Amino acid sequence: MKGTTQGLLVLLTEKDSSIKCYAIEQLIQSLPNSWPLMVDYLDKITVLAKLTTFPSHLQAARLASIVCYYYGDSERALEYALLSKQLFDVAADDKYTRKIVSFAFQKYIQNMQKNIPISEDHQVLVQRCIENLLKNKKYSQVLTLSIETHMKGINKDRFRTVPEPCKWRNYIMSRNRHE
Repeated sequence: MKGTTQGLLVLLTEKDSSIKCYAIEQLIQSLPNSWPLMVDYLDKITVLAKLTTFPSHLQAARLASIVCYYYGDSERALEYALLSKQLFDVAADDKYTRKIVSFAFQKYIQNMQKNIPISEDHQVLVQRCIENLLKNKKYSQVLTLSIETHMKGINKDRFRTVPEPCKWRNYIMSRNRHE
């Protein structure tokens, strides 16, 4: 595996985009075992992730995020998870996803409290996470996170589907009516 990973990493320096796309795809599949080898190429991966003209820039962002996560850099892991947009699967149940989702909410709330602008990608990720919790009927978590993040618009329509026995459904509905 080590030799294969190193060979794939070298392909990232090729001029042909299709070769780089292939390498990114294969490197993602070689995770988590090969991430230590990828750290030395992280700068190259992140350049591809930010290069929107590169056909696999979203996959490169996903790869960069996962490598940063294993390296212990939560800030950069979140940054590249946001860049990977829909490729970051909020419904996945693994340590990486749980860590990034948790950190995303933490940073969102922190930025909100400090009046630091929150990027649209960050807002979309938080909304997707809340939608996923709602879909999975984790209503208490939805309520808590909706209050913490001041997510109101998403809740008004979505909470109509919450079963009546949920004691806080009426609270959410009335809260949204008054704001």
